[in-house]
Formats: sequence, C-alpha cells, structure tokens
Amino acid sequence: MSFSDTSLQLEATDRMLAHAAELASQGRLAEAEMLYQDSLKNIVGLYGARSLKACSCLLELSDVYYHNEQYAEVITLLEQVLVTSQSEEIFTDEKLLSIKFKLGRALEKSGNLRQAGECYSEVLNKAKVVCGPESAFTKTVAECVRSLAKRFAQTSSGESTAEHQDSSIHRFLREVPRNRAYNSEIDSHPQLFRRNLRAIITIPTACILVVWLFFSGVLEDKTSSHIEKAKESGASATAALNPTDLAECAGHYSSTDGIKQFDVQDGGKGVLVFGPDAEEVKVSKLSGELYAESEGLRVVFRPTGNSLVDEKGVKLFKRGTPELGVIAAARKLASDFNRYYARYGKYPRSQMSLQSAGISYSNALTLRPTQPKLMAVSSDNASSSMTLSDYQNANWMATNLLAMNGAMGEPGGIEVHVFPISSLGETVFIRGFDRDGHLLPSSSAGKCFTIVLVAGNVSK
Repeated sequence: MSFSDTSLQLEATDRMLAHAAELASQGRLAEAEMLYQDSLKNIVGLYGARSLKACSCLLELSDVYYHNEQYAEVITLLEQVLVTSQSEEIFTDEKLLSIKFKLGRALEKSGNLRQAGECYSEVLNKAKVVCGPESAFTKTVAECVRSLAKRFAQTSSGESTAEHQDSSIHRFLREVPRNRAYNSEIDSHPQLFRRNLRAIITIPTACILVVWLFFSGVLEDKTSSHIEKAKESGASATAALNPTDLAECAGHYSSTDGIKQFDVQDGGKGVLVFGPDAEEVKVSKLSGELYAESEGLRVVFRPTGNSLVDEKGVKLFKRGTPELGVIAAARKLASDFNRYYARYGKYPRSQMSLQSAGISYSNALTLRPTQPKLMAVSSDNASSSMTLSDYQNANWMATNLLAMNGAMGEPGGIEVHVFPISSLGETVFIRGFDRDGHLLPSSSAGKCFTIVLVAGNVSK
C-alpha cells in the first residue's frame, strides 16, 4: 500500500471517530456504536490492536455502552484496555486510575458490589500516592468507597432483620395452635358456656364497632378530607417551587470560555449572562431542574454534579470546580507560549524546549506541576517538502481540533498542538480535559474549549 493510500485511510478513520463522537454527543448512541466498531476494525489494521489509538477507541465505545447500561460490555472493554496498557505502558498513572475508577463504577452498576469494592480500594490507595490525599479525584473515590460500604451495611442489616422476623414468625406459629378444640367430655358445662358467651358478645360488639367507624369515616371524608388533600397538594406544589430549596444549587456557574454565566442565589433570584448581555431572572427549582425566568425568557438547566447543563447541551461549571482550574492553567500556558514566541520568534516544539524554558502548569486534580503534551508538531523544514495535499490535511486537522472529537487525555491535563505551517502564521491550539479525561466543552454545542495562538497573539 502506498504512502498516499495509507494517509487517506488514516484521515478517513479520524473522520469516522470524530463523527462517532458527534453522534454520541447528540444522543444517537446506536449509530455511534456502529461507527466506533467500524473505526476499531480500521484502527487495528492501521495501528495494531495494542496501540494507543485502539485503546482510545475502546474507551469511547465503552462510554456508549455505559450510557446504554450495557455494563457487561463496559467491563469487558475496560479490562481489555487495562491488560493492554499493563504490557505496553501506553497510559500515564493518572489515566490508568481514571480507567480503573470507571471499571469500578461499571461493576457497581452491574451488581458486582464485592468486586467494585476491591476495585475502588485499589484505586483509592494508588490515588493517594499519585494524585495526593487532598486531590478532588481521591476525594471522589473515597466517597464511592464510603457509599458502597453503607450499601453493604444496609444489605447485611436487612438480611439479618428478615431472618429474625422469619424465625419469630416460625416460633409464633409453633407456640399458638391454628384451631382451638374443646373436648366436651373434659370441659364442664359452665366452662363451655363462658367460652360461648365470649364469642356471642364479641360478634355483635364487632359489628357495632365497624358500623361506627364506617359512619365516622364517611362524615370525616365529607367535611374535611378533600380540603386537607387540596391543602397538601397545594403545599407540595409550593414547596417544589420554593426558592429556599435552591441553597444546594446556589453559586456562580460559567462556561469554560466565560460567554455563558449563571449566578444562582438561594433567595430565588439570579443573574443570567450571555456574552455582553446580563439579565436578572427569577430562579426556581422543580423536579430536579432549575428554571431561570423573566419577561419573555425561560431557560431550563439540568444539574449534574457541580455543573449545570442548559437546553442546548452547554455545560456551566460551578466556581471552584477542577474544570475551571484547568481553564485558568490553560490561559497561563497561553501567556507563557506567547512570551516564548516574543523571545525566540517561534513556539516551543519539543518537550526539552518546554523544560528548558520552565513552561509548566499545575494539574487541577493532582495539584502537581506538569508539562503540557506537545502534539502534531511539524519540523522546521516541513515547508520545503509539504504538498498541496499535506497543506489541506493540516488545515483539516486544525479545524478538527476545535470540535468535540472524542479525544481522551489525562484527567485535568492540557495538550498543545503546534502547526508551524499556516496561512496565518505559526499556530498553536491549547485544549484541556475534565476529571474523567474528556475534552472540556465550550459555550457552543459540539465544540471544545480551545485557546488559539497565532504568531505570538491570542486569536479572537
């Protein structure tokens, strides 16, 4: 196969992966699954079954299965990735912890609680060393361990209570006979009369009691029952929209690029920001959703973890979350790269140049100084050998970097793509990853957060 044919297949595979990620983000999971499976066949033929590309495709496919609640398939794929990574060493320690944590979640969802507990414990012990005991990831895993321990305790308590109740019932049945038989030859006539008298008195008394309860219930229903029910339903509806229930959601939320912002106050008020426009809104909570309303405006948000998702699928992160810490680190990196360009007339193109210039960032999850990963870097003399097809491929790759293409990376990490050959000048793309290793989204649905640098300046 010629070089050009291989290059075309590589481009087609990347396009299939990008399209599959787009379908998954739109909720079209069945189509995304088929496309990921087709892409995996091409990847195995081009890169090999034990390559980083193949493992990344398996991880993306496992996400689709997870959303479909096909946990057995998720467990199989993740275990395959972990075995491959153990022999090939293709993932960082942080990434391996993220994969093992996902495996624990799948095991828990599938009902394998004991295996999930063992997986969580292993991840927690390693996370304390790799990420630090105070990192957000370590705390999340510790919370899962505690939650699973509570489920075990409740299950054990429920089983022991049920056993106790069963044994009590059996003892009761053994001690009390089902039928009371009287022997006329042994019992005397006065004794028989007293026993029959108790039965004669009990029957009419019970009838009178039932009649009295019936009429009492009817009168009560006619006078106050429907009123009380109406009050209860009205009270529950009022409570559902009560602004005081917003305390747990109160705070400032922002998209990664800051274009969309939402300030939620526990008093039932808020400020909604879209670009340069800001508007005061009334905030209420109903059925787990937040409503921001004013005259002619009504926006619905779905809380998920420490973030809000609007009707267009744009995610707004709460102030103080690690994802916004990744954004701050990415902006600092952009300033460092532009200072480097101002001094040397070009951007750094190797990990060694980053190290010598002291360019690094603090991972928002592990809180450790980390160097960004340089990706898709061309050599200095690439312009003399690049053809028109190479230029078109470079432009396509640059455009693809702005989309949610399903790429996976280090949780809380940052990657940098440098393109020395560009019609605008040397160009740099800086992207970040959330706590699960997925690309951080922007305020535009289907696009990821990206800082673009062109010839020493931030592109608008």
